[in-house]
Amino acid sequence: EMHIKATVNKQNTKIPLWIYEGKYNDTNHLIFIDTIETSEYSVILPLNVQYYAKAKYNTNDGKIIYAIDGVFFKKYFRSDCDTTCWYIKNNKMDVRLK
Repeated sequence: EMHIKATVNKQNTKIPLWIYEGKYNDTNHLIFIDTIETSEYSVILPLNVQYYAKAKYNTNDGKIIYAIDGVFFKKYFRSDCDTTCWYIKNNKMDVRLK
């Protein structure tokens, strides 16, 4: 489960969100699109893949800003338990306005 943080405010109540497989600016592999209305959003994605998310925001002066974040979403194991323990790493993306 990938967790995505976005900025929801009076100016931006519905935020278009795109998720791509691959590195930033590789637009050939759009895998998910939605319009979100909450500041925290989750989506199920396959592991061991590079992703980036892009959110579209409107400004007070009518311009558009895109917020982008990317991660290599992976699983790994640690041997600090009695059996092989699998963990998820890089399961958060932040496309909030700064």
